[in-house]
Amino acid sequence: MFYCKNCLLLTKENRCPRCLKKKLRVPQTNDFCFLLNLTISETQHLEQIFEYENIKFAKMPVREHVTRASICMPPHSYNIFVCYQDYEKAKEICKEILNRFE
Repeated sequence: MFYCKNCLLLTKENRCPRCLKKKLRVPQTNDFCFLLNLTISETQHLEQIFEYENIKFAKMPVREHVTRASICMPPHSYNIFVCYQDYEKAKEICKEILNRFE
């Protein structure tokens, strides 16, 4: 497994599928890795589970159109990131709870 520190992506190839950077490195324990994109309600549900399971996570709002006015509006969805040490556990939870990663 390789890690792109620019995109926060894990990949099996030694090239990032998003930014095409070569020579990726091996992920480290505390690297935040992109897990998936969720709706607001899915994010709220998953946050509670991750907190209960002591999974380190972060969320980044995703907006369809970014304008000055949209900054004050609720996000369209969230990109969810978890520490590499918790990635597999988080992935399993998403598989069970949200039917993702099938």
